[in-house]
Amino acid sequence: MNKEAHGELEFLGQNLTYLRKENGISKQELADIMGVGLWTVTKLERGELPPRMKVEALFRIQHRFGVSVHRLLGERLSKGE
Repeated sequence: MNKEAHGELEFLGQNLTYLRKENGISKQELADIMGVGLWTVTKLERGELPPRMKVEALFRIQHRFGVSVHRLLGERLSKGE
């Protein structure tokens, strides 16, 4: 994986953790929203890309939390860290 892709996964992981905690939901609830397994959410929050990750899961986050996929991947949502 190239450095730029790793950076995007790092933002994604941080942003998923932030959204989950800000909304008071568990990893399992986030997995249900995304239509993926708990293991996938855990890996994503660690900044790892699970095998067979479908982009549809990111669009479900966009729809549920009103945050664009572009922002999920490209910028840190929480300003305090």
